[in-house]
Amino acid sequence: MTMPRLVKQTQLLSATMHLVQDPHNMMMMPPNLGLVSKHIVVAHCKEDLSWLNQLRDYDPSVCQRCHIHIYSKCGAQLDLDVTIPSVSECATLHRAINYGTQEYVYFGYILDMYDSLPSLVSFIQGGALTENPHIIHDILGPDLPGLTYRGLARHTRNAWHMTNYEKAEKRGEPKIMTRYLAPLLNVTLWINDWREMFTASGAQIRQNPWKAYNFINEKLAHGECNFINCNMETLFSSFFGCGTHFEDESTCTSGVYTNLSLAVYEEDYMKDSFLFGTGPSQDYKWKQCGNKTVLHSDSTFNGDLICLDNPHETSAKSIRHHRQRYLESRSN
Repeated sequence: MTMPRLVKQTQLLSATMHLVQDPHNMMMMPPNLGLVSKHIVVAHCKEDLSWLNQLRDYDPSVCQRCHIHIYSKCGAQLDLDVTIPSVSECATLHRAINYGTQEYVYFGYILDMYDSLPSLVSFIQGGALTENPHIIHDILGPDLPGLTYRGLARHTRNAWHMTNYEKAEKRGEPKIMTRYLAPLLNVTLWINDWREMFTASGAQIRQNPWKAYNFINEKLAHGECNFINCNMETLFSSFFGCGTHFEDESTCTSGVYTNLSLAVYEEDYMKDSFLFGTGPSQDYKWKQCGNKTVLHSDSTFNGDLICLDNPHETSAKSIRHHRQRYLESRSN
């Protein structure tokens, strides 16, 4: 198949092609994108995206290691050379259908790129700075060894079943839960990062079959759920294998790392979502099963949810090191 030339303007890929039978015939990844180690997927409606220029301010070599995929779904007119001139050379604009909220374009990207995913993918909203003032650092800062999933909104708290599945008028949510998240059906509360922004490894994304992403996007496209986003905000981390519930916990250990949480700054009190839950946290809770480790700091100010293929001691050491580096950068 002939691969199309990389362009900065409209490409009709993404979520507009979600209902197809053979994903291997749909791969349209420009050749040079395979050279980068991270993709940044932006779900855009009508937000001002000029803040993305700060990516190059933070890292002048950002276009050598990252590619930005902007999926615009509300008909806004975007000229990347005008809006994000600092990073337009490593950005691709996709036009997406306006189904669901950001989860539809996230899964649309995965459907497009499933066989050619980079090492890490960061999924963010067009207005990400209002959800997390530190989003630039959290995307481009040092990646933790063995990272499989990390929330990017700094908002972590309990999630729950938001639909009475026995009485639900529409059956999209219970079908998704039964097929792909059955272990949560008997759980009342589980730890989850909120606001639908996260980083996942390409290997972790492929732990779910291609048809799983297509299945959920079909439910979104056909309005088969009780909620416009099929409650995916409460399910993303578990869907990507990151949570505190393990099928076999007979060998699991757990504990607390004190005074390890992300530092809180004045701008954290102006986040869109900080009023929805608990105040700043000081500690990380951890659970390790085999070499799988989950760490979480429960807060709407400085919350974190991290899953890694590393022992918890290694993970905590890396988190402490990265935290110190960010504190030093803020003081300079």
